[in-house]
Amino acid sequence: MDEKRYLVQAEQSDGTLAVSLDTASSVISRVDMSDYTDEVLHVFDISKAGEVSSLTIHGTWHKDGDPLYIKVTDKNGNTVFDGYGTDH
Repeated sequence: MDEKRYLVQAEQSDGTLAVSLDTASSVISRVDMSDYTDEVLHVFDISKAGEVSSLTIHGTWHKDGDPLYIKVTDKNGNTVFDGYGTDH
């Protein structure tokens, strides 16, 4: 079975919007590198037919004692997926 994908909107500094379907690991990587890009990411769970759920990105500064931790949560605060960025 293929890895689950998430709808990602990447808002650029010039106002343009790029849309992609990304895996959780790809989203983590994009959040990790967002300090080098001008993108503002918006992530959505589209796994249920006819439903779109907005997810919240918590960047590398959100977990005390673990500055590279990145997580994405649902509207109830439950972790949907998480991972680690790189020290770059």
